[in-house]
Amino acid sequence: MHSWSLTPKRAIELPKRLAGQVRIDLELNNLRNVTGVDVSYSPKTTQSVATVVVLSYPDLETIRMVVAKMKTPFPYISGLLSFRKTPISFSWMGMEEPIHDV
Repeated sequence: MHSWSLTPKRAIELPKRLAGQVRIDLELNNLRNVTGVDVSYSPKTTQSVATVVVLSYPDLETIRMVVAKMKTPFPYISGLLSFRKTPISFSWMGMEEPIHDV
């Protein structure tokens, strides 16, 4: 992984460098869990809020749900939304006591 703390210019260059590493030939035969993430932004507080839900597969039973909040780390730039959304999307993995855990 890389540091998410990049200037907009470096953020534009990064996907071009990483494009050759994308794999589309993955086998998903033993899939047991799927994770969905949604991120919203509050201009009033400049915070991002991510909700992460882990479901069992194929029955789609909720295993875990976590809500995380943080100051939005990157300005809005069309085409670079991952730099606003990914840090908060991954932040829940390191939480010792998640805000909400079902």
